[in-house]
Amino acid sequence: AVFEPDSAEMRSQWKPRLGLLLEELQKGPAVLRLSYVADVEAESLVEKRLETIER
Repeated sequence: AVFEPDSAEMRSQWKPRLGLLLEELQKGPAVLRLSYVADVEAESLVEKRLETIER
């Protein structure tokens, strides 16, 4: 999992990987698909996590 349980805080091991992901996405047209099991987490937490990724 990318996030700490019940939190919008990203796990520390994933933070450095975001830069690499962005580099790959900037190389050309790309689609980033995020999968989420919405029935397990509160919708408000899902929204907070998406905001974290968008920053």
